[in-house]
Amino acid sequence: MSLKLDPYDVLLERAMLALYLQWPYLPRRATLPTLETLRKSLAAELAGMTDSPDQERFQTAAHDFAGAALALPGVRAIAGVDLGKLAASAETRPGLRTALTSSNASVTSERVRELAAMLDTPDPAAYAIGR
Repeated sequence: MSLKLDPYDVLLERAMLALYLQWPYLPRRATLPTLETLRKSLAAELAGMTDSPDQERFQTAAHDFAGAALALPGVRAIAGVDLGKLAASAETRPGLRTALTSSNASVTSERVRELAAMLDTPDPAAYAIGR
């Protein structure tokens, strides 16, 4: 049996919007510099696949981002649910009869562009408020 989750792009967007809304309150030294590097790196990777999105590459990038972000102080409390789903969706555990799988919806070029722009925004808090 497998449990269907929202598509990767939806989970990523929800997690980032939750983080952006709380951006001013995240630990400045322990979290923000690393999270800033992670989101800019993911933005660059997504920008590189806007012409022809590779679903597997997109999922791997989102999964890796989620795993790294969850290790940072304060992130799990804010966006742990969606990031946790992203991180867990690609994991397979021996002996488990229930697997977490993401929706099979393919990510489009336009959607990848939107997410890359969201991740590359210069002011995350203002971006979230503007949404």
